[in-house]
Amino acid sequence: FSTPAWASRRWPKWREAVRSLLLYGLLAFLTLFILMPIGWMLTAALKPANVPIFTFPPEWYPTEYWHWQTFSDALLNPLNPFVRYFGNSLLLVTLTVTGAVLSNSLIAFPFARLRFRGKELLFSIVIGTMLLPGAVLLIPQFLLFYRLGWYGTYLPLVVPSYTGAAFYIFLLRQYMRSIPRDLD
Repeated sequence: FSTPAWASRRWPKWREAVRSLLLYGLLAFLTLFILMPIGWMLTAALKPANVPIFTFPPEWYPTEYWHWQTFSDALLNPLNPFVRYFGNSLLLVTLTVTGAVLSNSLIAFPFARLRFRGKELLFSIVIGTMLLPGAVLLIPQFLLFYRLGWYGTYLPLVVPSYTGAAFYIFLLRQYMRSIPRDLD
């Protein structure tokens, strides 16, 4: 097969440069458009408490003031529980991610590497749990946690991550099956 004459022609270098310039210009514009809410939040945070935030037209750059006191109030004011909320979030994320990684990988490994009776049936049951909508489980889970005395604690947020999730077990199993057995 030979290439057609029109396909073998190269664009001139200036056309490629113009095309790249237009493409990068469009990407820069879209980036600014996407980052606009973050800029507006920063501008709103730098205004003092007595200055209106929602103005028309919006004021994107504080011309009269840079009020950094808001940030120190959020971090150092003992009446503002921002630091406690951040610590709670950090603790919950750390425990939940650790539990999810440990439990899902420990459950996926036997499905990917070991041979045992009923493996396919058990894996089908695990995958079948994905058919159950999460909203159907909300009330039974709440009742279970309430009867266990976990209501109002962090346990309902952390403990389920240590039991494995069918979707992540499936993903890890598929990944582990792709690794050559020689590496075992």
